[in-house]
Amino acid sequence: MGDRVTIDPIAAARSSTAVCPHLGRPAPAADNETELSIPDWTNRCLALTDPIRLSPDQQRLVCATVRHRTCRRHLLAESGAAPTAFEPIRPLLLRPAIVASLAVLALAAAVAIGYLASGGSLVIPGVESV
Repeated sequence: MGDRVTIDPIAAARSSTAVCPHLGRPAPAADNETELSIPDWTNRCLALTDPIRLSPDQQRLVCATVRHRTCRRHLLAESGAAPTAFEPIRPLLLRPAIVASLAVLALAAAVAIGYLASGGSLVIPGVESV
């Protein structure tokens, strides 16, 4: 048998432009490493002005494949849209549905406390206790 040839899937993907061009490091690695390893916790999405950390699964399953072309950050960067095109996320407690739910919960608690404070009973008529 002849020599076995091994193919590095990441190098093959990089050469076939399957890897997202926005995947990289915001600053050179401390050890002057120039080759981009995928997945690697030092990699960031550099598509917009705010580099974000990507999980190894995200890098392997999306960034290192042609699926990166459907990524929202990639699409915004390629279209020339400003980084402000992202909708700001409202804080959790300011969402109307959560505020309404908390108001209903507070009202129900007030009614229950008022009922018990006014001499109400939790005993159901016709049911004998053991």
